[in-house]
Amino acid sequence: MRSFRTIEFSRVLLLMLAAGLAGCDDGGPMSPTVPAVALPQPTPTPPPPTPSSRGYNVANVTLSGMVFEVTPEGRVPIDNVAVFLPDDQYVVTDTNGFFSFWPVWVCPCRFPDWLAADHTIINATKDGYTDPPGQPELPSYRGPGWRVVAIHGDTRFDVELVRR
Repeated sequence: MRSFRTIEFSRVLLLMLAAGLAGCDDGGPMSPTVPAVALPQPTPTPPPPTPSSRGYNVANVTLSGMVFEVTPEGRVPIDNVAVFLPDDQYVVTDTNGFFSFWPVWVCPCRFPDWLAADHTIINATKDGYTDPPGQPELPSYRGPGWRVVAIHGDTRFDVELVRR
């Protein structure tokens, strides 16, 4: 049977050990650890369209698509096509015929005054290519490659060209 002294010594030793271990952190009070949980992040809301000095709105949307020609094998992408927006933005299609713009200007606009609200105009041009038969011409815009695009959020718009 243990003596009172051995039990008391064991208690004191345990208290000292616990006190010593409590001081092993950065000096602050100890807190229980909680597993990390990823909190849901709010979805950013795009800003509303803002008017430009040219009278159109700049929308926080993407306009993308593919420029292609139709062959007996089907649609074939055309690379190195210059695709323009009327606000002096332009890109060149990649090897897959892909292009993309962000942000995009949309009407209402002062010029052209015939263009409907929430629409824009693009031009796709490359030497040796033209519009397919039946492609309507746009008022005030001469030459091939001009298209009117309805913009309702992020928009995909493919453009067909034909070899001359």
